[in-house]
Amino acid sequence: MEQILVNLVVNARDSMPGGGRIAITAEACILGQSDVATTPEVHPGPFVLMKIADTGTGIPPEILPRIFEPFFTTKEAGKGTGLGLSTVYTLVKQHGGLIKVQSTLGKGTTFSIYLPAADAELHKIISNSAPPSELKHVWQTKFTQRFLVVEDDAAVQRMLVNLLNRYKISHVVVSDGVAALKAWETAERPFDVVISDIVMPNGLSGLQLARVLREKKPTLPIILITGFSDALSNPNALDLPGGRPTLINKPFNLAQLCTVIEKLVMAHPTP
Repeated sequence: MEQILVNLVVNARDSMPGGGRIAITAEACILGQSDVATTPEVHPGPFVLMKIADTGTGIPPEILPRIFEPFFTTKEAGKGTGLGLSTVYTLVKQHGGLIKVQSTLGKGTTFSIYLPAADAELHKIISNSAPPSELKHVWQTKFTQRFLVVEDDAAVQRMLVNLLNRYKISHVVVSDGVAALKAWETAERPFDVVISDIVMPNGLSGLQLARVLREKKPTLPIILITGFSDALSNPNALDLPGGRPTLINKPFNLAQLCTVIEKLVMAHPTP
């Protein structure tokens, strides 16, 4: 939900350079068979409808059909990756929901997100359940490795930083590959693990960064994050000096990330 809201609100903000109004609302609704006729993967029933509406410039009609395509963006170079709305679309679909958009030039845009509502009994079960078993012990584990985090998405960056803070892991965070290389070269203490997104701004991808760093340190543990298989269209792309890096596909949850970090750092203890 945080990723959905952040991406949509950032887009709304960017569409109102002179200021404006963003309204976020939620309400219960029922979708019938006719409402989901064109989306067989969505089943009729009770939903929660969340709307994010702005009073911005609107989306041109010729562009509207393409806004959920990966890497499609109308922003200037360096201002956006074209992955924000694609990520929103993927998340909504993975949760059995619908997303619709209405836009009028000069008047604004409204995104409507329909997510299946949980019934009262399910809500009770979730509320009373214990934390996932894979997280019960995880925060007691202590690691001495130093991490370099390379991520331009603010929501994912916060998730990674919060996790490393819970582990009490020393870390440095940068937003692109160029800054990562600078941090690597100027670090007073070497980095032991690198976590990097693959698709990043400023002309240096996470995969290219990984290759450069592995040439400097072939044994360096690297975790690469990606939301789109197209970023790895070359089947040999992950063949780096020292072996393949660990790959995490977006969207991922906290338990998955914990498991990957634990396995990786335990296999590569700090000298």
